[in-house]
Amino acid sequence: MRLVAVIGTKKSGKTTVVERMLAELRSRGLRVGTLKLIHHEGFTIHSEGRDTARHWEAGADFSVALAPGETTLVRRTGGQHEGLADIEGILPTGTDVLLAEGLVTGGPDVRTVVCSRTPDETRVLIASLPPDSNPVAASGLVGASEEAVEGLLALDVTDGQDLRRLADLALG
Repeated sequence: MRLVAVIGTKKSGKTTVVERMLAELRSRGLRVGTLKLIHHEGFTIHSEGRDTARHWEAGADFSVALAPGETTLVRRTGGQHEGLADIEGILPTGTDVLLAEGLVTGGPDVRTVVCSRTPDETRVLIASLPPDSNPVAASGLVGASEEAVEGLLALDVTDGQDLRRLADLALG
């Protein structure tokens, strides 16, 4: 499975990059999932007063909600984000690509797309990456105004050719 980290500043175009890349990768016949790192303290998927919230409040270690259009698994993490090794076991078999929005991780096997609004933001983000990171391109809003930043191609996902190039780089 290929892990693609889409990182960046707030309102830099990360979600748009994930949406466009998802569509492009699926058009290639790949099975693609997404991961969204949520930083909001106290976030829960359980709506107050709903049955799943009541199960959670009663102390369930995990909760599965089965609906006609989706299945959701929620498990307790003790107040910490789980690592990739922790979640790989719950990903569906046959997943080709996981697009991870907001997940900053290192490792040569992880392809990182750096989203920003300006070249200066791109430089700061690249400098903050772990030393063994593998940034493959700049995108987001900076992709619409620049051709390259810090030696990375700056690709505009609203342009079909740039989107295809970004997908190729992400797949490695």
